[in-house]
Amino acid sequence: MSKKRKASHKTQVTTISTDYAESYEIIRPDGNMTAFSPTSFAMVFYTDELRPDKVLSKIPPDPSKMTVKRTIQCQLVFTPQQAKTMANTLSQQVIDYEQQFGEIAETPSEPERQQFIA
Repeated sequence: MSKKRKASHKTQVTTISTDYAESYEIIRPDGNMTAFSPTSFAMVFYTDELRPDKVLSKIPPDPSKMTVKRTIQCQLVFTPQQAKTMANTLSQQVIDYEQQFGEIAETPSEPERQQFIA
C-alpha cells in the first residue's frame, strides 16, 4: 500500500529594515526633463526661482527683465523594466487620487509657462 503525503508549505517572512541616506531630502520640483536610451530611462527634476531684481531696479518696474534661476535637483535613472513599473504605479496612484479627490487640472506645458516669464 502506498501512503499519501500531505504537502506542507512553509511561509517565510522577510523582514526589511529601512534607513534614510544622509543626503535624503524632500524635493518639490517645478518641472522635469526626460530622456531614454536602449538601456535606460532618465528623469531630471528641477526647481525654478523667479528673479525679480532687474525688474524692480527701474521705476516703473519692467516685467520684460524678469529672469529665472533653474536649479537641477536630482536625476533618476531606471532600467526599462523599472520605468514601466514606475509608470504603472504612478498611473494607478493618479486614478486612485482622482477617485477620492476629483480630477487633477493639467498644468501649462513648458512653452506655455515661458510666456509668463518674459
